[in-house]
Amino acid sequence: VQYRFPNEEAGEDAASQKLFLSHKDMLTALAVSPVPTAAGGSFVASADCSSDPKVMLWTAGKGASQLKSILQGFKAPVFALDFSPDGSKLLSVSKDAGFTVSVHDAASGLRLFNACANETVFGAKWCRSPRGSASGGSFALATAKGIVFYAESGLSYEARKGVAGSKAKAEALVSLQAMAGAETMAAGGQSGALYKYEGRNVSECVAAHKAPVTVLAFLEAALNTAGADGDRLFSGSMDATVKIWDRRGMRRSLQCTHTIQPNLGAVFDVAFDPRDANRLALGLESGQVAL
Repeated sequence: VQYRFPNEEAGEDAASQKLFLSHKDMLTALAVSPVPTAAGGSFVASADCSSDPKVMLWTAGKGASQLKSILQGFKAPVFALDFSPDGSKLLSVSKDAGFTVSVHDAASGLRLFNACANETVFGAKWCRSPRGSASGGSFALATAKGIVFYAESGLSYEARKGVAGSKAKAEALVSLQAMAGAETMAAGGQSGALYKYEGRNVSECVAAHKAPVTVLAFLEAALNTAGADGDRLFSGSMDATVKIWDRRGMRRSLQCTHTIQPNLGAVFDVAFDPRDANRLALGLESGQVAL
């Protein structure tokens, strides 16, 4: 379902919705490209759990949704999708025995890379370069054995494990979020710990929650209209709380500024209003959405 909110400046007073009906089975993953289409719409990828699992690439906007290509050849449903920062590539992970990782060209649908992670994967995200400038050169996986980085190497990608060092313990990482800065990632641990990686190394470890960190979301200072002078990271957990972290000062260390307790069960999704970062929507275990 594509929802469109009214543009009050254009004199619109009612929201609208459209249906994209090409899938015939339950959806398992959804991603929206950060780069708009030439017509000002959005490029969308969606995955299903049919007997022949597929990923569909389509456009959404003011006009009718248009199917652009169908990606096939998956051994099991795809549960993770992410567009590269420049919108040119699509990362996917399917839930087969080896957790197959694939990279496709977003425009043509051509498969550029395919490999088995050979360990349980919980999340997959492209790395970003400073201030979100175009880069699709590397991505990371959150796995049962820690974080794994894949760096572009010629026409392929080279896998290298993250380095915990003395600042962190080895544990399953269950959530992942790219942050501003060259190859800077936030990862949430099974223990409730929050890790910041710079390159392959842990640069910071914080005891953030009392249960697994289920979701992470990031807001750059350049997009932050809420009055804060630093980047913001949002973490949600099975402990039924959401924490807001600011990155300030020369060291850009994580500092918890607010704790939200909806008291409605585990938090599985967090989204912020890009026009006002003080407005959050939380997806909860109870099936409710809290604002």
